[in-house]
Amino acid sequence: MKEYIEVIRPVNCFMFFFAGLFSCYVALKTIDAFIDYRVLMASISLFFISAGGHAINDYFDVKVDKINRPKKALVSGEIKLNNVLIFSIILFFIAIIISCLINLRALSLSLFMSILLVFYGKYSKMIKSLGNIIISSVVSLILVYIIFITDRIFPLIWIILPVFFVNMSREIAKDIEDVKGDRLISKSSLPLKLGIKVSSMISILFFIIAFVLACIPYFFNVFNYQYFLILLISLILLLYTSKNFLKQPQKNANIYQKSLKVWMILGLIAILVG
Repeated sequence: MKEYIEVIRPVNCFMFFFAGLFSCYVALKTIDAFIDYRVLMASISLFFISAGGHAINDYFDVKVDKINRPKKALVSGEIKLNNVLIFSIILFFIAIIISCLINLRALSLSLFMSILLVFYGKYSKMIKSLGNIIISSVVSLILVYIIFITDRIFPLIWIILPVFFVNMSREIAKDIEDVKGDRLISKSSLPLKLGIKVSSMISILFFIIAFVLACIPYFFNVFNYQYFLILLISLILLLYTSKNFLKQPQKNANIYQKSLKVWMILGLIAILVG
């Protein structure tokens, strides 16, 4: 089972789970959100959507991973390729069945997100820029998913664009990290088209856009000063990795994209206390 756990990237899956759980809390503004069966089922469904997406992505990425990540279980032969495909289908099926028990809108969006992730896994190496947009859209759709479940548009509507742009920043950083393998498999990534230096600048630009958009709700009194303070602290922490990333993009791409993940977690905490 250890190899299958590696395939689904449980840390990312739990991020989807907690993003759903806490987004429901933000939308409903009550502690009862954590024991609402719809909220729990939605969060579990998001966990399995993420798991299915990672598994299907590994299935389609096996060639490039032989270069970029040779120690992965699927690449080393610890798991059979067809088993990963079947595993991903089962994960998506579980997610869709769970969302079916919530409401029709949740079912429709769960199915749509699953299809997007399959499309991403199959075609992202051929059109990597489009793949970046797809995966960033899927992460943003978590908030739409919660809006469908809670019937509360505010304040989640304010967060959709910041989430999209910070994910775009992270995806470009990951493309810089993977440039060696992509050079042999695909010619469509931003670093291969525009160069690593320019791509690192675009990645940081997307983060700046995300940060500015994330600050706007504070100035419209949607969130309080604690929200804004946590955002500022997280910005200071990220400036250091951004500086190193700009100096040596390929060497520091991994640290930078992981820092963005931390920034997203801190952003979630900011929303909770704000």
